[in-house]
Order: sequence, then structure tokens, then C-alpha cells
Amino acid sequence: MKKHAYIVMVFLCTTFICSASKIENAYKALSIYDYFKAKKTAYSCINKNTSQAAFVLANIYYRTDNPFHNYDSAYKYIELANSNFNPIKDLVLLKKYSFQDSSMLALRNAVHSASYNKYIVSKKELSISDIETFINYYQNSLYLQKCFFKRDSIAFYNYVKEKKSSGMEQFLLSYPESSLINDAKEQLDYFTFREYAANDNISSIEKFIISFPKSNNLIAAQDLLFAISLKQKNTALLYKYIKQFPNNSHVESSWKDLFSLEVNTYSNEALNDFITKYPDFPYKQSIEKEIEISNVLLLLVKTNNTFGYINETGDTIVPFIYEGLEEFSDGLAVAERNGKFGYINKLGEPIISFDLEDAESFKNGRSIIKRGNLYYVINRTGTVISNAYEGISDFNEGLAIVKNNLLYGAIDKNGKEEIALQYQSMGEFSDGLSTAQKNNTFGYVDSKGLPTIPFMFQWAEKFSNGRARVKYNNKYGVIDKKGDFIIRPLYDRIDEEINGVYIIYKNNFYGFADSSGCLLSELNNIQLSNNTSKDYTDGNLLRLSLEDEQKLINKNGKAVSEEEYEEMYLPKNGLIKIFTEDKYGFINTKNKSIIKPIYDDASDFEDSVSIAEKKDLKLLINTKSEVLFSIKTNELEKIGNNCFTYLNEKNERVISNKKGITILVTTKDTPELFKDRFLIWEGTNKTEIYDMKAGKFIF
Repeated sequence: MKKHAYIVMVFLCTTFICSASKIENAYKALSIYDYFKAKKTAYSCINKNTSQAAFVLANIYYRTDNPFHNYDSAYKYIELANSNFNPIKDLVLLKKYSFQDSSMLALRNAVHSASYNKYIVSKKELSISDIETFINYYQNSLYLQKCFFKRDSIAFYNYVKEKKSSGMEQFLLSYPESSLINDAKEQLDYFTFREYAANDNISSIEKFIISFPKSNNLIAAQDLLFAISLKQKNTALLYKYIKQFPNNSHVESSWKDLFSLEVNTYSNEALNDFITKYPDFPYKQSIEKEIEISNVLLLLVKTNNTFGYINETGDTIVPFIYEGLEEFSDGLAVAERNGKFGYINKLGEPIISFDLEDAESFKNGRSIIKRGNLYYVINRTGTVISNAYEGISDFNEGLAIVKNNLLYGAIDKNGKEEIALQYQSMGEFSDGLSTAQKNNTFGYVDSKGLPTIPFMFQWAEKFSNGRARVKYNNKYGVIDKKGDFIIRPLYDRIDEEINGVYIIYKNNFYGFADSSGCLLSELNNIQLSNNTSKDYTDGNLLRLSLEDEQKLINKNGKAVSEEEYEEMYLPKNGLIKIFTEDKYGFINTKNKSIIKPIYDDASDFEDSVSIAEKKDLKLLINTKSEVLFSIKTNELEKIGNNCFTYLNEKNERVISNKKGITILVTTKDTPELFKDRFLIWEGTNKTEIYDMKAGKFIF
């Protein structure tokens, strides 16, 4: 049996060797680098010895040391050799010419690698067309998956650059089996969202939310709706989205923003209106608590150099733990602790944390704080709503002036920059305009920063009642909002307008002009020393100071009195103080003597009383010339409505009412009066408070 098997094997090998004589010649020629003969011989037996001949040809075309080098042909024949390879038949010949059984696999790997490097890797600008050409020819390439990924990546990023949902849709249709399919779906979702959200169109964004309820950008769409409604200060929209998207992370802050937008003045009426309008406000109890404590009268006091608040009975409400404390405004007070500032409510509870370098009191729901040497605007919830600036002014007409790098601009109450930082200086807005400085000259800009009155002045003030004082060619005048001069720039000085009347100065004399620029008097009045503009006019009467007399005239030039007085003052409480023959008295505006000039000194009437002096007596008189009380003292001072103080013969301080009835006798200095009830002494280390209603010291 074994003998027969041996005979069969010998027969087969003999047959194989005889039929392989031509291909052997091809191998021999290949082994001695006779490529012409090897190629010709291999082609002649390609049909009979396909795998062997194709292997020889693949070697020839792969090698670079012959004129037949061609990777496309090398690929064609190594694939032909590989697909027709017979291990029993072909291995014998391979080994005979020193090729190992792995030679075909190695050559195939080399051909695939070389063709991939030539047509794909080495390309400086690889296109989808280049890759598709390679894929179509090299269909069995070992690098086919890499080619697919490169092709898909190029197509994907080309469509990404377009930033259009249509591009991503085309990618998904063109490459449904791509490994980037999930990335493409995410981009399609994102681009779709962007297209719906373009131009912050609210109805379009709402349509996106309805149309794509499973979108990854659903929350982003909701967030954008919140942001747009806040930017537009649209409280109705903001409330709508709070209700529509209760699980959105912005709901809590949006409630606070809604509160900040709705409540501009922190009054009980405004707070009640808010919780009536929004009964589902999640912090309703805190507002009701604020309303309740807002009616509590608190007194700021100091003890041992620390500050706190007590109520009207002297109970401590805010503990004495603060190095500094201010009065409450908008329900909050600035407090200082451990060198840092924060805000507390009337219960002493910290509302805005103590991490600020400085802080101002709230006004209309806004405050200015300092962090890291820069200033920010916050709303009453403590949220920073502005960029950082080197300086921020108070808000006026809805705008605050801001400064950075020596340039000024303006922001609105939501922190939005309405005027870019571009001017050397700016003043607060008034009558819709602000003074601005450019190239060292002053002009006026509107709320958008656009110049409305040219930059031509050396100085300019804010507008009031449609008029403003300016300095031009070193002289002062008054302009209207068109920039036209109402009062020509001819004067050395013009005082601030008082009820439509200007005091104008030239050559050390003064006179008057009205708001239309008409002169109301000659400029021949001698300036009064230690007087302010309010001592010259009240807008109805004008005080003239001539060489030997003073007189009051109306704007038509008619004198109040034909009599001459050495001094004549503007009316207070309907009475005019006069000084004549070294005595003071009072007349009314009809030139009728009300109180004869019998006093050595007298104050203007205030709250229908005047402090007068006669010989060594201090007297309190009313407008009927009745003496309410008199006292022999060197000092009688009004410290509040119906409250006066003087020193008695023992040098004690007496606090009395206007009838002279004693309220308190003390050795302390003059107190301040608070709420017409509390007498307050601010000592170096401690505050003392006397309650006139209770008749005792409460602190």
C-alpha cells in the first residue's frame, strides 16, 4: 500500500517538473535580474501556470531597478497570483528559487503599501476624486478602510466649512456607511439649529423646538430664547419661557432677572405689584418678608468702633460685627467686614457675599462694585451684568459713563455698551445728551454716542431744561439743544440757572438774564461776598446790590419796595428780611412792614420761625412777630422742625421745642435730629440716641 502511494507521488512530481520547465526559466531569469527574459517567459506561461507567472510579473513590476516598474501592474499581477495560488503545486517552485512560503504575502503587502503611499500619502493636495480613483482600481487594497476614512473626512470637513444643514444631509446620503456618520448627524443637528436661530428670530427658534424635540441643541435653543427675551427686556417673553421650560438651568436666574427688570424702585408698592403679577414667583416668601421688614424703623449705631442697627425700642437687629455700615437703600445696606464689602438686608442676613473691594448703595435695582481694582454693575440679585471697567458713574437717564484706558463710553442698565469707549471724557446724561471731550475740546453726543453739537467749546456743562452753559473763546454763554447761543459768550462767569434766571458777571459786576437770553438788569451790581447764586435770585425776584443800598426787583424791573435798605434779602416763608439803621426786620412782598426793624440780628424764616437777637436775649419769633420764647444765651440753634438747642447759664445743652419747653438737658454737644424724633450723638467710639417720644435714651 505504501509503495503504491510513493509511485503516485513520484509521477505527480515528474509531471509537474516537466510542465514547469518554462516557468523555471522565468524564475531563473528573475533571479539573475534578466527582467526582459523573465517578463517574456512569464507572459508565455501565464495561462498554464497562472499563479507562478503572475508572481514573477508582480515582482518585475514592483521592483524599481528595471524599465517595467509600475505599481498598477504590480497590484494587478500580485492579486492574480494570490487568487490562483495552489500551495501543493506552487510552493515547490517558490522554495526551489529561495522564495519562502510567505514571499507572496510579503510581496502583496509591499505592493499594497507602495501603491497607497504613491497615490494617497504622498499627494500634497489629496482630493476625493483621487481617493475614489484609487478605491475603484485597488478594490482589494489592504488600505481600503483608510482610504474610505480619508475620503469621508475630506467630504465631511468640506461640508462642515459650508456650515449648512443641506451639506450634512448630502454627506449622509452620499456616505451612509461612513465611520463619521454620528459626527455628521451631530453637525446636521447643530447647523439646523443655527439656521433656525439666525438673527435671533424668536418664532423661528420656537419652531425648531417644536420640530426637533430630540435635538441635542434643544437646551441651547431654550437658553437662546431666555437670552433674547432678557436682552430685549421683554418680561412677558421671559415669564413665558420660565413657564414653558421649567427644567431649564436658566429658570432660577431668569426669575431673578425678571424681578430685576420689573422692580425698578424698591418700594413696598413695587414689591406688592410684582408678587401680585407673578404669584408663582419661587422666592415670594422672601419678598413678603422684605415688605414686612421694610416698614421697620432702623437706626444705624456704633459701639466699640463696630456698627450695627437697632430698632426704635433699642433692640439690636443687625449685630455689631461690621467695620463699616451704610444706610439701607432698595432694602439692602453696604457693609464692611474683615476689610471686604458685601450687602445685608434689614434682618442682618448676608444677601451678597463679602468678597468685594468696594461697593456702592443700590439705586433703582443697580449697584456698582469693585473687584480686583476693576468696577462692575450688578443687579439686586448680585449678578454681574456688565464688563469690567476702570471707572463707572451712577446711572442717569438709563446710562452710566464708563472708563477704560483713558477713554470714555456708556453702558445701559443691563450692562450693554451703548457708546463705544472713544472720548477723552464724558458727563452724565441729561435731556438726552452728554458732554463729551475730543481732541481737547467739548461738544455733545446723544445716547448712541453720535455728535449732535460740534466739539468747539473749552468747557461745557450738562443740559437742564433744554439749556446749558458753555465756555467759548474764554467767555461764557448759554446754548440750546441745537447748539445755538441763547446768551452769547460775552461774560466772565455765568452761575447755574435758578428757575429760568441766570446771574451773569462781567468786569467784577453782576446782572441777570432770563432763559431766552433777555437781560433783566444792568451789569452794575457789586458782587456780594460769601454768597451763593441762591442768595441773588429765586427765579421770581432779583437782588440788586448797588453802592449804598440793596433792592429786590421782579423780572419786569419793578422794585418790591421804593424805600431804601442797606440790606434786602430774598423772601423766605413769604417774608423779606431787611436791614436798616443797624436793625433787622421783615416786610412782605407787597412792601408792607410785618416785623419792625428792632432786632440786632435775625435769621431768615424757616418753618415759619426766625431766630432773632435783641440785646442779650435770643428770641424765637413767628411770622406774626409773636415771641414764642426767649432766653439769655449766646447760642440758639434750630436742629430740626420744632426742635432747638441752646446753652443755659450752667453751660449745659438744652433741647427744647419751639415753645421753649425743655425736652432734655445734657452736657453733650449739639445732636443731629432723625425723623423729628431721635436725637443722635456720634461719638468717637459710640453712638448715643435719645428718643424724644419715649423720653429716654435707647442706646
